[in-house]
Amino acid sequence: MEGDAYEVRLWAECATPLLPHVKEAYILSMATSTRLANAADLARLCGKTFVQINQGHRTGLKEDAVNCPSRDIVHAYQHVCKQCTPAGPVLILEDDAVIMPDATPAHFAAADRFIASREFEVYTLGSLGPFLTLGQHPRYGCFLGFLQAAVYSERARGHIVRAEISKLKHVDAHVVSRLPRKHTYRRPLVVQH
Repeated sequence: MEGDAYEVRLWAECATPLLPHVKEAYILSMATSTRLANAADLARLCGKTFVQINQGHRTGLKEDAVNCPSRDIVHAYQHVCKQCTPAGPVLILEDDAVIMPDATPAHFAAADRFIASREFEVYTLGSLGPFLTLGQHPRYGCFLGFLQAAVYSERARGHIVRAEISKLKHVDAHVVSRLPRKHTYRRPLVVQH
């Protein structure tokens, strides 16, 4: 039954991605969304970009706990984390994410070098929250929000998969914020439109 709730397909491939150490990106979209038409620029981020089309929580194709849009997003993240390549970091984006016009290849190269170190659970490309440390790759404290574009380690993806949807509502506040090593670049690179 749940297999019918999502369609995952290869959307684009890029020979010279901005984040070469992130082999796969997954764009979360809804069956009723028209935003993918404006998201072609996102295909430059990783070597392979997949799109996951969500049929939504009202279709009866998901467990009873998936009963509102915010839990539906958590469920969509869980589905991607189960589908993606098990090794290495993975970028998950929402379909309204946009690359900042002033984000340069040099900015992405600096982010990619940090991602290659694998000293993180989550590396966002433009989230908000209080910082514990500053510098080129600030570290978030106990909360972060607006996860429209973030790179997830294998450990973080496992944490998302194990999250019990009936006990939470938001992927950023209730799941990802509990992880210890959350970083970002010193300036937003990808934000919500």
